Amino acid sequence: GGVKTPINNQEMEITKKEETLLLTISNCSYRDEQGYSEFCNDDVKTKSRAGILSSLIKKGLVFDSYMNNDGSKSIINGSELSMYVITENGIDSLQNAGHKVESFI
Repeated sequence: GGVKTPINNQEMEITKKEETLLLTISNCSYRDEQGYSEFCNDDVKTKSRAGILSSLIKKGLVFDSYMNNDGSKSIINGSELSMYVITENGIDSLQNAGHKVESFI
């Protein structure tokens, strides 16, 4: 099983795969420059990983900082671009799972 994490006062379970991907995204997310990460759509090569990422976004643990306000994707040079960044809830989730991850500055 995964780790139960209280988010918005409700218990949310994250699976081991979600935890692993969240940790990867956490390690790519800059703490001093909120909204910047080195984890981009090039890092989501498999359908399996895309599914896990989608779940993390739905749970509010990760967000696409390139997403437009209307919910559409950013298009640069004809390609959709995404930059995935951990959220405070995502950091809390990893800390609750026993990982030593830094919070945002």
